[in-house]
Amino acid sequence: MLAGFLLVLAIPATGPAASPGVTALKQKQASLEARSQAAVVELYGLESRLGQARSDLARVDAQAAALARRQATIRSELHTARRTMSVAERNLGLQLRYLYEQGEPDPIAVVLGATSLEDAINGLDAVNRATRATRSVLADARTAKRSFSQARADLAVEVKRTAAARARLAATEAGLEQARAERASYLVSLRQEQALTATQIGRLEAEARAATVKAQQVTRQAAAQAPAAAPAATSAPAAAPTTSATTTAPADTSSAPSTPPPAPVDSVSTATTPAPAAPPPPPRPGGTMTVYATGYCLRGTTATGLPVGPGIVATDPNVIPLGTRMTIPGYGEGVAADTGGAIIGKRIDVWIASCAKASAFTRTVTITFH
Repeated sequence: MLAGFLLVLAIPATGPAASPGVTALKQKQASLEARSQAAVVELYGLESRLGQARSDLARVDAQAAALARRQATIRSELHTARRTMSVAERNLGLQLRYLYEQGEPDPIAVVLGATSLEDAINGLDAVNRATRATRSVLADARTAKRSFSQARADLAVEVKRTAAARARLAATEAGLEQARAERASYLVSLRQEQALTATQIGRLEAEARAATVKAQQVTRQAAAQAPAAAPAATSAPAAAPTTSATTTAPADTSSAPSTPPPAPVDSVSTATTPAPAAPPPPPRPGGTMTVYATGYCLRGTTATGLPVGPGIVATDPNVIPLGTRMTIPGYGEGVAADTGGAIIGKRIDVWIASCAKASAFTRTVTITFH
């Protein structure tokens, strides 16, 4: 709370200006804006990478579906080749059994048993053709089986590799999804903090304007009261000699002239009261002043009606106007925001939370205005 009041008080009495606190909030707001823009850029980058990952995943899914169809086709062809080879093996077995039971056919017997030359040729050709056909079918079936088995093994390797690639892409997509959600949440929090900071800046600037008006009023009142008290203090010494001279005049009446003495002059009634002085101009930024500094730890409100806190400095408004910002060696940044009956002339009183440290803070320092 006290830090907020310091932000309000750090406004020169002669006009509104950016206080250190408001400046810090605006710097924070600028930093939040920069971080927000960076988060938006990063979010766009994540969206792009996520879209690419989803496209790659869809492509790999299409490849996996095509591989699955190829696997089904190869399984069907391999099953057909196995059936063909089984039939060829069975037919060859039957032929071998027939030959074992009947004996190997003699080509001469086939020729002699034929009724014609054409029958003899056809008989010999039938024996050879049946044997060659069975062997060819069996060889083709075995070749197809080996080919389909190899294709099935190669396809299994490709399927495994595709599945691994899909798993990596799925993990990448999930990671990007999580990163995007986290970045979006971070962006929302940044914008909420920006809105809160903007509200704080508006509130502090409004309080600063009110504090500026109050500080100007207090400075004018102090400047108006200081000249009025000065003649009252000097009137007593002026009247005393007059009064003394009036009471001792009858002691020497013989030598006194016949004319009556002039009436005593009332210095209070005849003295010309000077016009109230204008408030002193604010110290020049970068200027310095050597003052006697003390510390205090009292709780309460300042002359401007705001609570005391770190950085609050009590000054004589006729020397250092309220609202003046300064740097105090051994203390730090401060703002003239309070007054005190004992704070007259080139003297300041700084607020310190620890009463022990406040009591020990007594020194002559050269302050710098800004």
